[in-house]
Amino acid sequence: MTPPGGPPAPVSLATRIYALAVRLMPSGFRGGYDGELRTCFTRLALDAHRERGALGVAGVTLRALLDLTAHAPHRHLWIPAGRAARVDPLEALRAD
Repeated sequence: MTPPGGPPAPVSLATRIYALAVRLMPSGFRGGYDGELRTCFTRLALDAHRERGALGVAGVTLRALLDLTAHAPHRHLWIPAGRAARVDPLEALRAD
């Protein structure tokens, strides 16, 4: 799926930025989904580059970063299965 010689420069840069943003997610979540998130993002960025060039990659990156930003607080408060339904939000934030 990746072009010979590696991804185009805009895709490579966007992928590195996205990988850094994924680090904001809790380690337990990253451990389960990090690879899948980055693979999906890279595919989206490659498709966007093919269709609209660097501008398309910028749009995909912005939407992905906004999505992570919107979901990161929720993931930090995510309660793993088996834990009590009532958890102090500050405790959940400190857990990671």
